[in-house]
Amino acid sequence: MKNWKYDLFTFKQGLTIGQLEIINVLEQHLSQFDNFSEKGLTESLKHYLTPYSYDNDVKKLVESMEVELQQKPLLYELKDLYKKVEKRNYGMLYREPLSKILDIISKDSDEARMEAIISDLSLYDWVNEIKTFIYGLTASPVERQNMTSNGAKCQKVYTIVEAVDGGHVAYIGDRWFILTESEIK
Repeated sequence: MKNWKYDLFTFKQGLTIGQLEIINVLEQHLSQFDNFSEKGLTESLKHYLTPYSYDNDVKKLVESMEVELQQKPLLYELKDLYKKVEKRNYGMLYREPLSKILDIISKDSDEARMEAIISDLSLYDWVNEIKTFIYGLTASPVERQNMTSNGAKCQKVYTIVEAVDGGHVAYIGDRWFILTESEIK
């Protein structure tokens, strides 16, 4: 994993006095480094360094940060989640969810992280940031329901209804039913 603070510091050391504005932007971000996640830092740097994108070194720095974010998206999303929850942790209310997020970040692989997110972190969906994070993992409503339910699985059910003499025939799930005025068979 990349050491973002070291990379920014060494990049700043390589700049000349003619690049004073870029140095100021980097110093501001280095002084606030502990308040940002890597994802937040990259977004902020990208925004503030846009006027200096003509400089090839600045362009390479921002691109290298974005490449790192794209190579390990789940890890950096979890780190961003940690910083968001930590900012709202007045009175240590979110001590346990923060501990779980750190445990998940320290897992070896993305598969282990996803398993821990579904089994452990989904218990803390009462924290808005965690709930938003979990719902952002998938766009499918069925997968969302399966992620947040404890043990139960949701699946799509297809239904066909046709009118016949004396009522209707319906196919629901995996069975046929005859619906008449007086009964259902």
